[in-house]
Amino acid sequence: NDTQRAVKWLQQMKELQLRPSGIAYHALINAFAQAGDLRGALVWLREASELGAEGGEATFLALLMGCARSARPDLAKEWIQEMKAQGLTPSIKCYSAALGSARSDQQAAQWLR
Repeated sequence: NDTQRAVKWLQQMKELQLRPSGIAYHALINAFAQAGDLRGALVWLREASELGAEGGEATFLALLMGCARSARPDLAKEWIQEMKAQGLTPSIKCYSAALGSARSDQQAAQWLR
């Protein structure tokens, strides 16, 4: 599957003593988020952060879209907070994806509070 190929690709980079960039980590995180594996995406986001290879808003948007696919407003709220903690300003797209994770209008309204 895509996540296994992405992990293999990143591991090959490391074996060749290449330092994966934020773009490489973004591709990996995006693959996990699209597959609905938000825990896997988090593992790679942490590694990217530890290595100073954050992907920025695009990476967080991928995570937020994964939250929408998985109906996980709790995680979406955490990602928005993490963006702010990293000094990033969430865009309208990020907030839209985060709100898309709500299962109901009531849940969306609670999320906005």
